Amino acid sequence: MAAAPGTAMATQGATFVQLANPSAGDLLPTGDIIITGSAYDPTATSGIGIDRVELFLDPRENGGLFLGSVDPTDKIFKITAAVPSSANGGHTLTVYAHSSVTGQEAVQQIPVFVNEAPTPTPRPTSN
Repeated sequence: MAAAPGTAMATQGATFVQLANPSAGDLLPTGDIIITGSAYDPTATSGIGIDRVELFLDPRENGGLFLGSVDPTDKIFKITAAVPSSANGGHTLTVYAHSSVTGQEAVQQIPVFVNEAPTPTPRPTSN
């Protein structure tokens, strides 16, 4: 189940994930970048209740490129991702947080551009 672009899948008592950096529409460079965010399961009775956070360039269900993962020990996570130079253009950065309590997964997706911003549509000229 995927969230609408730019939104976190979170409801009262559900597993939560949200990207802090980058933001929707950001231009990402190729090479190593730092991705940060927060993830937790409010139903956990100890710890944060998240055993894995994974990051993909485009959804993994659609063959997205795995960029990295972390087993967080705090609500704030940090992933160093290597964005390949072949990934130019528009993509959907997708983060998944897996709950060790419920087995559920929270997903957030944001649109980003890699190495090149979109080309603006030229305005029609009047003759």
